[in-house]
Amino acid sequence: MLVGQQNFIDALKSYRDSLAIRDRLTKADPANAGWQRDLSVSHNKIGDVLLEQGSHSEALKSLQVGLAIRDRLGKADPANAGWQRDLSVTYDSIGDTLRAQGNLGDALKSYGESLSIRDHLAKAYPANSGWQRDLAMSHEKMGDGLLAQGNLGEAQESYQASLAARDKLAKIDPSNVQWQHDIALTLQRVAFVAAQQRDSPLTLDAYRRGLTIMQRLVALDPNHAALKRELVWFERRIAELWYVERSVAIARSAEAGRNDEALVLQRELAADIERTETAATGEPGPETASALGNVSWYAIRVRKFEEAFSATDRALFVSRDLLWIEVNRAHALMFLGRLDEARALYLTHKGKRVFQDTDKVWEVAVAEDFEALRKAGLDHPAFVEILAALEKK
Repeated sequence: MLVGQQNFIDALKSYRDSLAIRDRLTKADPANAGWQRDLSVSHNKIGDVLLEQGSHSEALKSLQVGLAIRDRLGKADPANAGWQRDLSVTYDSIGDTLRAQGNLGDALKSYGESLSIRDHLAKAYPANSGWQRDLAMSHEKMGDGLLAQGNLGEAQESYQASLAARDKLAKIDPSNVQWQHDIALTLQRVAFVAAQQRDSPLTLDAYRRGLTIMQRLVALDPNHAALKRELVWFERRIAELWYVERSVAIARSAEAGRNDEALVLQRELAADIERTETAATGEPGPETASALGNVSWYAIRVRKFEEAFSATDRALFVSRDLLWIEVNRAHALMFLGRLDEARALYLTHKGKRVFQDTDKVWEVAVAEDFEALRKAGLDHPAFVEILAALEKK
């Protein structure tokens, strides 16, 4: 209870008090396997709490003591499946602690020991759903460790193995909400790695499967806030993937000189993004602003300068933090003949970074845009003057 309340200090005190009692009992009767097991439970619980507190070295020491006890029990009675399962739990906890320390190699070895035990138990006791779920969890932990190492291929193999185990459980009891939810969470991992591997079909398939599951679970419990949040998460991931593919298609249209087509498609995309973002957060935000910024760019290229200006106006109202949209706004003002306003805006942001994730500064972005506009057949006498002003120190 105390751990569930995040009261780790009192939980640790309680577990240590319990450890002291169990230590006395085992010393009084060292042949009592049940009391030895109880002692290992105390060491494990203390280790888990210390891990939560960030005391990794102390956690590891406690878990290793518990591991030694469980290893002895398992070797004394190898046919005792419960002892073997306990051993796998401690290996997992040690793996978690080593991973928290950044020792991914040894963490994976510990996870591997747990996986080996659980694979054996799952095969020996196929009707034990709890041990089948343990196996899925072990595959998932292996996947997380491999992903942290940057080993995308093997991480995906582990996640797929976890997914297969969870699918098998769900078929046994399709009404089990927890097992259905487990599948959805594993699908998130599968999709994440697939996206890193540029495997769009697998990414989309995982998102769609997860969405279907979450729609079902939310329908069963419409007031469950956490489930509803996860449903929205899957909806947004699918939308984002679809937006990326549509953005690529729009860029290709523009590169081929079909700027009118690009503008039409970008308008549609911006409207869809705004609907999705508003449904998720209650109002349009940065994604909508970015999409409107792109509308303004394509509108400039087809000489729809009023539309370009209006798009930047709305985009900047939604999100003032996207400086690159101010570049488009300055272009629109220039082509609308509002040169004084355009000059002032071009010079206002000189030296500033245009994008948060790059070092490109304002004047470089302006020069690149002018060159792109010239290639698209758009020129203006003010180009030379503005570039000269931006180059002045």
